[in-house]
Amino acid sequence: AIQAELEEWDRQMRAMADKYAAPPGAKQITKLPDLWIDTKAKRIYIDGYVTMRKGGLEMFACPVGTKEHESVVAAFAKSKEVHAGLLALGTKSGTPVSYDPEFKPPTGQPVAVWVTWRDEAGKFKVADARSWVQNNETKKPLAEQWVFAGSQLWTDPVDKVTHYSADSGDMICVSNFSSAMLDVPFSSSAQAGNLLFLAFTEHIPEQATSVRLVLVPQFENDPTATTPPDESILPLPSKDKRKPAEKTDDAKAAPKSSESESSQNATGNR
Repeated sequence: AIQAELEEWDRQMRAMADKYAAPPGAKQITKLPDLWIDTKAKRIYIDGYVTMRKGGLEMFACPVGTKEHESVVAAFAKSKEVHAGLLALGTKSGTPVSYDPEFKPPTGQPVAVWVTWRDEAGKFKVADARSWVQNNETKKPLAEQWVFAGSQLWTDPVDKVTHYSADSGDMICVSNFSSAMLDVPFSSSAQAGNLLFLAFTEHIPEQATSVRLVLVPQFENDPTATTPPDESILPLPSKDKRKPAEKTDDAKAAPKSSESESSQNATGNR
């Protein structure tokens, strides 16, 4: 019975993950069709779904199966895979937040984040991800862009296995974490009773809505850096089930997962 329940959960997750077809002109860089890189347009595409619409936030997006209870979007990709994609585009990582001996905010190249989806009628929708995050003090949307802090690696002293810290949940944060891949470049508390940001409920579609995140590194002299993505990046799939594409050279930059991490389920534990 437990196995049947897990299989049904995986089926439902995969149905959300396969809501949209691959973005044209982009190359798949994961085993499952959830993450793509467009080296010409300098874009990263990540599929996910709306996991929370109301409550305090520590991050905007987390990998599926980690911190859905404090994120707006759960992404069907690992943080280290997204990190590798950003590096492949030439995005410069900076430094995570530091508290000792004094507070130093995260640094790194700014990265714009867009959310795209289709409503029940199939109409294309796009929003600046910051509009889904509300400042609890000003009641306004998040104003600053995220920066590519880059997270960090740590080695388990017992089994000596090295891990990418942001894989535990801290993909796109709105509270400062030394493990954050993308973070806000100012002081933002991570204390449960003192969170600075909330989900901006009225701006967010229904829970379980399938979305495609578009990450746009802010390169100088890029005339399209602030241009919202258009409908072409969110095609609907054909009747045939999407097949995992062959990995490209861009994918070789991604850190390899251990054998125990490789599975076909949709919870992101690939």
